[in-house]
Amino acid sequence: MSEEEQDYMDEIGYEHAYASQIAYIYEEYGYNAAEEALMEQFPLYTIDPELSDNYSVTILKPDGSTILAYRGTDFTRPDDLMADAVIASGLYKVDALQYLKLPDGAYEYIPAGLTRFGLSQKKYERVVAKHGDDNITITGHSKGGTLASYIGRVNKKESYIFNAGAVPNTGHDPRLDGPEFQSTSNTYLVKGDLISMFGAGYTPKEKVKYIKRTAEGSWPLANHSLQNFLTKPPLQIEPPIQKPTETKPLTKDPLAVKNVPILTSQSVKTPFTKITKKQPISKLENRSKLGSLTKSEVKIPKSLVLSDMKFTDPVVIRQICKEFPELCPRGE
Repeated sequence: MSEEEQDYMDEIGYEHAYASQIAYIYEEYGYNAAEEALMEQFPLYTIDPELSDNYSVTILKPDGSTILAYRGTDFTRPDDLMADAVIASGLYKVDALQYLKLPDGAYEYIPAGLTRFGLSQKKYERVVAKHGDDNITITGHSKGGTLASYIGRVNKKESYIFNAGAVPNTGHDPRLDGPEFQSTSNTYLVKGDLISMFGAGYTPKEKVKYIKRTAEGSWPLANHSLQNFLTKPPLQIEPPIQKPTETKPLTKDPLAVKNVPILTSQSVKTPFTKITKKQPISKLENRSKLGSLTKSEVKIPKSLVLSDMKFTDPVVIRQICKEFPELCPRGE
């Protein structure tokens, strides 16, 4: 556990905190308002109205998994206050929740089905009977978080709880056969919250995360508010995928390639100097490029004849034949 406070929720924590908020909205405003609020943040999620009521909501995700969210305390409901009494007595830490510790120290037996913990277990069993128990997670805030922690522990399911009500470990009555309690829940806390402050004491350190207080108001109510856990994680923007550049195959015909200028005879500047009568062959640029090579060192193809050079001036032809008789046909 790192006691460093995080500015934002992680994605899965935010998802379950918002589901806990939907449980409050359902109880106060009904199914339609809760469904509309859910779709604002998670457009593909839906509420199963058959398995939702004023105490919990069942949320179906598009991947086929299920979130069961238990609502926290409504102080106008006597059964909510009874559940808070069970939490205050520490009996949520054991499975024998049919016992309630009375002020005189005695234990009173209560039928398990009449407690909020027993009713929460029955709701869980109904949900898994319809939607299966392969991909179900449990969540809740405050007392709802304590219920979620209990249901998750008893049924060995993953739970995500937010400022869940807790009391310190002080040992248990031998009649309850309760071992030293340890939570298995992913626990999100706000420092300074009196209701959940003991939860970190019996939760594995790697499962505890502290979130900065962002709710408006004053201590202690602001520290306990679920609004602290509704800070969305930063949007992760992935870089655009670069498409590979298409390479066109080479063509043997250079004129088939687009945008390649075609050179004409008018646009080509020849590097050779035009031969005239007054310009002896020894001063031609072509001859100067031979450097110090002699006539015997210059290899001229036998197939090359004077007619290939396109000269028509007889004076020029005679001069060339004199210098290079190999280029002249017989009779010149």
